Amino acid sequence: MPAPELTAAVPPSRTATEPAGPGRTYRADDGDHADLLSMLLHARDADTGEPMTDAELRDELINILIAGTEVTAMTLAWTFHELDQHPDIAERCRAEALAATADGPVTVEALPDLGLIDRVLNEVCRRHAALFLMRRTTARVWCRFG
Repeated sequence: MPAPELTAAVPPSRTATEPAGPGRTYRADDGDHADLLSMLLHARDADTGEPMTDAELRDELINILIAGTEVTAMTLAWTFHELDQHPDIAERCRAEALAATADGPVTVEALPDLGLIDRVLNEVCRRHAALFLMRRTTARVWCRFG
């Protein structure tokens, strides 16, 4: 059980039907806020046509956010490992990134100029497929009775 001083500092979690701003809710607003929650709120069950419940929304968001960060972290870790093994490629990637960001942060328009980095990431994904490495398996347990 959390300490009382911590519990008082943590605001209670909201549901999708509680106010998301001054006098409105995400569900009641029925607008498109160009975000993941809006997309999930507009999703309908293919068989029943019913929207997701608050619990289903929460579960979907948690799955998307956790899976997304785990795969991203694993891909970056393998990328840095491979670049460490190939310093010449790492230097070429660095030069490519610096050239693409000469005028500031990377923009969508600059992505076609990052061909080497794209090829490196594709090769890392091919060699170290995150989903393959994270698969769950069962093992036989041998027991002898009597």
